[in-house]
Amino acid sequence: MNNFLKIKILALLLVTIFYSQNSSAAAKASENSLSGLAHALQTTMAHHPALKGKQAEMSAQNYTIESTRAGRFPSISGQLGQQSNGRHQGSIRLQQPLWTFGKIDTAIKHAQAGLLTQSWQLLEVQRLLIEDTAAAYGKLQGIRQRAKVANSNVAAHQRLYQQIKRRQQGQMASKADTRLAYSRLLQAKTQRQSISGELTIGLNQLQAITQIQVNSSANIDRKLVVLPALQQTAQLAIENSAVLQAKRQDIEAKRLKVKQQKISTLPSLYLRLERDLGHSYTSADSTRLSLVLEGDVQGLGYVSRAQVKSETARLSAAKLDLQVAQIDINRRIKTLMINRDLQQLLARSQKQAINAVTGTMNSVTRQYQSGRKSWIEVLNTRRELNELRLQLAKINSDWLVSSLRVATLIGNLDELAGATQR
Repeated sequence: MNNFLKIKILALLLVTIFYSQNSSAAAKASENSLSGLAHALQTTMAHHPALKGKQAEMSAQNYTIESTRAGRFPSISGQLGQQSNGRHQGSIRLQQPLWTFGKIDTAIKHAQAGLLTQSWQLLEVQRLLIEDTAAAYGKLQGIRQRAKVANSNVAAHQRLYQQIKRRQQGQMASKADTRLAYSRLLQAKTQRQSISGELTIGLNQLQAITQIQVNSSANIDRKLVVLPALQQTAQLAIENSAVLQAKRQDIEAKRLKVKQQKISTLPSLYLRLERDLGHSYTSADSTRLSLVLEGDVQGLGYVSRAQVKSETARLSAAKLDLQVAQIDINRRIKTLMINRDLQQLLARSQKQAINAVTGTMNSVTRQYQSGRKSWIEVLNTRRELNELRLQLAKINSDWLVSSLRVATLIGNLDELAGATQR
């Protein structure tokens, strides 16, 4: 019996260990799946209030379309009054529009065009948030790379300090050299602390966009920043621009608004059923069915004419605004691409400089050990090498951020973020 209990307890322990390992592995897999740029972008799309506000506007526009379509249905009106003799008098009217010369259809098309405009504006807001999120995430990648350089620099200065301290103990170096090495070590630690502060600020900026904390330690897939040549990229930016699509759709909405104003003075044909209510009416003459042609011209037509001119002017302004937006997009794409190419050239030059200074560092160290170089030359060369590595990390970060901005403008990050596409 005791052996049976022991076996049962052992089996329970094995099952517990098995499930705990599986749950730990599942937690790690879940953590990995919830990291990276894709998760940051999707979190922004899910939680940022600017998107929820724009989606609420689209819902309101949908109701506007429904109310405009309801203009095709019959309308009911009535009135009731009391005469001086105490009798009640009133009427009820049912009116069905038969032909409105396109006023209802044009109003429906205008409301639908407004909905399409807002849908493109939603994508425009999404692209802005995608760009901000990707840029903040890319900057964090650069800060982390500089933090690695700073950590390496502190470790190198720590080794140099220990080396010169041993040499001082062996009376091969002076106290001034030791103090100088310690001073440079403190400077390296201060620089690392400053970069750590930048990382904290960068994390806060990313969280301000995503609204909740996300894991931003995963590297960005380099396939996302592979871009075509300048001319092709500019063409893709124009074709896929949500800003331009929204403005084109807004032009169509304003064109329909002009049409609405032009036909607003035309009459409408109704089928009208009326019934009078009161004691003075008999059933024979209390109900009437008639065709009614009804129109309304205010101010002898001058009101409508002025409104047409006003909407036409707005249409012209919208067309000019589209041209300005296209020029701005071309300018921005070219600026980003030129800057991106420049950063790429700088990175190549910086790598060559780092290789040269690395060789110089090794040479100066050997010459110091043989007594032909001073200790300050070793520390100065080490400082120069660290600055070059920090500059390279900054250049790579700027290149990455520029690439991500361009990728956003041409729509390459829409699918990754789960943004609305047309």
